[in-house]
Amino acid sequence: MHPLPAVSVPGDALTSLVPLATTLLDDQTPCAFFFDVDMFSAKCRAIMGSFPQGDGRTLHALAMKANPIAAVLRIGMVLGMGVEVASPGELEHALRLGFIPEKIVLDSPAKTRTELRRALQLGIHINADNLEELARIEALLQGEAADTASVIGVRINPQIGEGSIAAVGTAARTSKFGVPLE
Repeated sequence: MHPLPAVSVPGDALTSLVPLATTLLDDQTPCAFFFDVDMFSAKCRAIMGSFPQGDGRTLHALAMKANPIAAVLRIGMVLGMGVEVASPGELEHALRLGFIPEKIVLDSPAKTRTELRRALQLGIHINADNLEELARIEALLQGEAADTASVIGVRINPQIGEGSIAAVGTAARTSKFGVPLE
């Protein structure tokens, strides 16, 4: 098993190219997007090496909501990463970029029957957020989506506390996300 990479280590792009590139900014071009492809690729490879995919049970997925930029997602896809989506728009974006259904995870706390049906028909992995959603998935599997390649997971709330910022905590006893562990 390989150790996970450091969370933030400035690469050559950050220390030398970015200061030079920012000299190109002015009132007409007030912002720019810089991305260290080498660092991103190295981190993806390190994560994939730490949790090997060879057993067919591990899927490494980039969260689209945190990183919707097509070029970045394509780099991850070429490296073998999947993508986690949380809305119909994100799902369409992933499909247009070329992600295969087996490399897409639908993970949202508020999935409609239509979204679930489409995911099941395409063979996209689904993380159910609650028991009611599991019942909707089961009903779809008993009917029109009976023949699916989808893998169904369940989001568990470990109920370990709010963390240092209660307003954004997702593991409190009363969190709205996931099936409570207790």
